[in-house]
Amino acid sequence: MEQRIAGSIVEREVMAEMRDGTMLAADVYRPAWGEGPWPVLLIRQPYDKAHAETFSYLHPSWYAAQGYLVVSQDIRGRWASGGEFSPFRHEAEDGYDTVEWAAALPGSSGKVGMYGFSYGGLTQLMAATLAPPHLTCICPGFCTPQLFEGWAYNGGAFALSFNLTWALYLATDTARRKGLSGYEATLWKSIQSMHDWWQWLPMESFPLLRAHDFAPYFFEWIDHPSYDAYWQRWSIERVYSRINVPALHIGGWYDIFRDGD
Repeated sequence: MEQRIAGSIVEREVMAEMRDGTMLAADVYRPAWGEGPWPVLLIRQPYDKAHAETFSYLHPSWYAAQGYLVVSQDIRGRWASGGEFSPFRHEAEDGYDTVEWAAALPGSSGKVGMYGFSYGGLTQLMAATLAPPHLTCICPGFCTPQLFEGWAYNGGAFALSFNLTWALYLATDTARRKGLSGYEATLWKSIQSMHDWWQWLPMESFPLLRAHDFAPYFFEWIDHPSYDAYWQRWSIERVYSRINVPALHIGGWYDIFRDGD
C-alpha cells in the first residue's frame, strides 16, 4: 500500500528474499516527483523499520524529498521480517543480498549507500566485508568492529548493564512475535526496574530471558568469556582489507562502544 508523506511516496512491507529463502520486510520511500533514477539510501536495524532511527537521523521521507530512494529494513527475525533473530550471525550475507535487491528496485540508479548507527552501523560494516557490487559508500555511526571487547565485554568483564538491558528490550518484540502479549508487558516492566535485575545471580539462570527461549545469544555470550572462535568469526577488524568503499565513521568520546573502536 502506498502513502504520501512530506514530499515522498512510501510503500510499506516490501519483501526482499535472502539467499536462503527468508523474506525480510522494508519500507521504501521514493520522491513524490519525477521518475528517477535515484541513488538508494539503505538502513538495516533491529528496532522497527518504521522508526528508522529517527531519534538521530531525519525521517526517510525527508531524504526521499531531496531525491533519494530510501529503504528502511527490519533485519532477520525482527518486527515484520521472517527468520530467527541471532545478533551478528546473518548480517554480512543479508546485507549483501539486500544491497543487491535495493539496487534493482524500480527507480533505483543502481548506486546504494548505507547509513545507521549502533547495530545499524554494524550491519553496514558487515555487509561491506563481502563487497556487494552495487554498494558505493557507508556511514556507520557509534558502533564497533570488535564485538567481543567493547560490545559484549569490557576489559574482560561481561558488560552486564548493556547486555541485559539490550536483550530485554529486544525480547519485547520476540514476545510479540510469539504471541505472548502478557509476557511482553512483563519485559517492559522489568526494563523500568533494571537496577533490581542487575543483582540477579547466577546470570546463567536469568529467568526473564530463559523463559520461552527469548535470547539464547545472551547465554552464549556468557559461555564465551574470551576472544575465541565464537567471537572471531564476526570480528570486522580481522577483515578490514575486504572493505573497499568510502566510509564516513561517526563516533564520540562518550560513545558506549568507544573501547571497541
